[in-house]
Parts: sequence; structure tokens; C-alpha cells
Amino acid sequence: MRGDPGRGETLVSLRPFASRHALLQAARKAMANWGEDELNAALSVHPRIGEKPTGGGRMRRCRAEQSAVDSENERLAQALREGNARYEARFGRVF
Repeated sequence: MRGDPGRGETLVSLRPFASRHALLQAARKAMANWGEDELNAALSVHPRIGEKPTGGGRMRRCRAEQSAVDSENERLAQALREGNARYEARFGRVF
């Protein structure tokens, strides 16, 4: 799975979880030993703030997050593009 360095398989193998909290703890533990490559791979599947996500069901949450951005507001859209570019230039990743 692109952008998913074993996270999905690890969490699936640990099911069922007693609670949402237990799931989040397991996810944090699974990611605790990630290096920069794994982190970059996971972040690479997320759209920039203000961009419309493309793709199937995995992007449903991204679409919900991005829906809060007023895409009709050109000033806001431009500010987001500029902010995204500055962030990426400084840190070398989407976020």
C-alpha cells in the first residue's frame, strides 16, 4: 500500500481493539520506530492544505478535512499555496 510502511498490516493483525484509545495506542507504538523514510512515505499520501484529494475510499477522511477550506475564497487559496510552498521549502515535506 503506497505511503503505508506496514502500518495497516500491523494494526489489522492486532484486531480487535477494545476501544478507540487502544487502537490509537497501538498505532503510536507501531510508528515509534519509524525513520525519516517511513514518515515521509506516510505523509506523501496526504494532499496539501487547500488541495482537493483524489483517490478512493482511503481519501475519505482527507476529503472531510479539506472540505473545511473555503475553495471559493481566492485570497485564502493563494495564501495556502504560498504557505505550503514555504513549509515544503523549509522542511522538505508536505507537512
